Amino acid sequence: MLVRPLQQTLNKKNMKNLILAFSVMMAWSFALQTAAGSEPAYDLNKEIRKNVSYPAFAKMDRTQGFVLVKYMVKDNGLIQVMEMNTSHEELGIYVKEKLEKITLSDANATGTHYARFTFRFLEH
Repeated sequence: MLVRPLQQTLNKKNMKNLILAFSVMMAWSFALQTAAGSEPAYDLNKEIRKNVSYPAFAKMDRTQGFVLVKYMVKDNGLIQVMEMNTSHEELGIYVKEKLEKITLSDANATGTHYARFTFRFLEH
């Protein structure tokens, strides 16, 4: 694989394709699952998608990876990350920090949940 300076590889058309690819991949690769027996977490998924996106440092470095998270939504709406497995430490730290800044207002969201975040850099 040839490595070219970023300046040479990204023109306006390529940048538009890159941004579109990021958006599409984040939409496709973001999968959340709730714990067995719990109610569907549609609002929870929406809230998390709104707060966790492809981080700027990862875009610049073309960092790719996944983060698996087991977390608990407490009665006060705060999220506590209980366990995490990641292919890239910085992505894991990013996801944990983002999740723990979220405060949910939906009382039905309390309990244990699982999430998988996949970050892929696509170049067209």
